[in-house]
Amino acid sequence: MSGIRVRPGLKGRAGYTAGVLAIDSNVKLLTNFAGNQDDNALSRKVGITDPDAVRLRMAPSVSAEVRVQVMAVAKGIASGLINGAEAYTRPELATPV
Repeated sequence: MSGIRVRPGLKGRAGYTAGVLAIDSNVKLLTNFAGNQDDNALSRKVGITDPDAVRLRMAPSVSAEVRVQVMAVAKGIASGLINGAEAYTRPELATPV
């Protein structure tokens, strides 16, 4: 889930999806945009005062083998060796009314 539908969010979702599917092409992803990016107080809290909110986290149940694969992709992206996906073409959950 993310805030409003803007290019950085769309690119982030596409990149995340590409990374997940590179590890396991059978993973089912559920996504939507359902927030308010224009809430400055919230965006400052999440993006600046809480850096852990934007860090990569894996559940304790993720195997060591998968952790190594995920970290290799993360390092490749950070170093510029892997170019992130720019478009998401899979199904999306509808935003509840």
